[in-house]
Amino acid sequence: MAEELPELVLISDLNLDNLSNILRSREDLPWRVRTAPLDAVVQALSGSGHGSSTALVWTRPERVSLHFQRAFRYERVNKS
Repeated sequence: MAEELPELVLISDLNLDNLSNILRSREDLPWRVRTAPLDAVVQALSGSGHGSSTALVWTRPERVSLHFQRAFRYERVNKS
C-alpha cells in the first residue's frame, strides 16, 4: 500500500486555482494539495478536524484586519 502524503492546504482571499493546478501537476511534490474555499481565510484557519496539515496562507492584510483596512484608507488607527 502506498504511503499517504501529508496535506498542503492553500488558504486565500484570492483565487489560487492556477497555483493549485500547477502544484497538483507536479509528481515530485511531497504533499497532497487541497484548496480551502475562496475568501474563507479566518474560517479555514480557525476550523478544526484537518489534523496536521501544512497551510500556505496568501491574503491581503486589509481583508482580515480592521486596523490594516483603516490604515490602507489612510484613516487614524488606534494603537492599543
